[in-house]
Amino acid sequence: MTTSKLKFGLKERTMHEATHRLSLIEQQTQMYQALHDLSKGINETTTTDELYAMTVGFAMENLHFEKVLIFEHDDYNGWFKIVKHGGYSNPVEQKILKVINLLLSGEVIEYLRVHGEPIIHTQTHPKQEVETLVKSLFMREAYFELFGGDSDIPFGLLVVGNGLEGSEARVDMERDPITMLGLANFTVHLSHTVNNTIFYEALKREKERLQENVAIRTQQLNEQKKSFEAIYNTSKDGIALLDLETTAFLDVNPAYCEMTGFSREELIRTSCLKQTIEADNLRSKEALTEVYEKGFITDFVKTCIRNDG
Repeated sequence: MTTSKLKFGLKERTMHEATHRLSLIEQQTQMYQALHDLSKGINETTTTDELYAMTVGFAMENLHFEKVLIFEHDDYNGWFKIVKHGGYSNPVEQKILKVINLLLSGEVIEYLRVHGEPIIHTQTHPKQEVETLVKSLFMREAYFELFGGDSDIPFGLLVVGNGLEGSEARVDMERDPITMLGLANFTVHLSHTVNNTIFYEALKREKERLQENVAIRTQQLNEQKKSFEAIYNTSKDGIALLDLETTAFLDVNPAYCEMTGFSREELIRTSCLKQTIEADNLRSKEALTEVYEKGFITDFVKTCIRNDG
């Protein structure tokens, strides 16, 4: 009889352990499926605001934490300010959150930067560095981790945890390794994604700036072109545009046509050297060489052939 009871008890315990393992596997599968689904919704156009909304949703809906806070570093004054939160429906709590800022050089951020690992504050294992802050955030247990940026200047701080006394904790931060592992993996993913988003947004801004500069420069060139064309077409001096290698006419203004007696169409089919009298051919070639070498020539005079001879 005793042996039968022992066998039954052992079998019952084995079944319980197997059920527990299956439950853990199912929990882990669901968590990583949620992470996978979340990742599929992220691309280079995802904004930080959208990422923060996803973060709050994942931490509360999939990992079952009661409260979530996202701080973002302000380059202007060095403060970390709350930019997104979840689980704070109380107006009094929301009002207090608006005045909570953390300094880059403060104890909490400095600890996280130096140690390179999260702070996990629980009731049985409190962390002195965040004990007062946790209460100010209306939590009794909390997980603190930096994300994005670099070790010198992190981009932000993620804080998730359970509410104050009186609320039933949904996550046992000391006895739920799967959830904590999922949170750690998600934070790493968030950090990489934020950095990619920051890079893409910076690239996008630079592209927009370049496009704006190109548009401005194009407008300036068009205005200069119009001014040049006005001068070119109305000038009383003959102006001709040449191909330096062949001296072929590329364009001539009306004054040049009037000066030579040839139409624009006739001149375009010939070259400057062909329209130069034979006595000035050598000097013209020397002048072209000087233009090649210096980019310009001054005080050069030659005689051109007119249409009427």
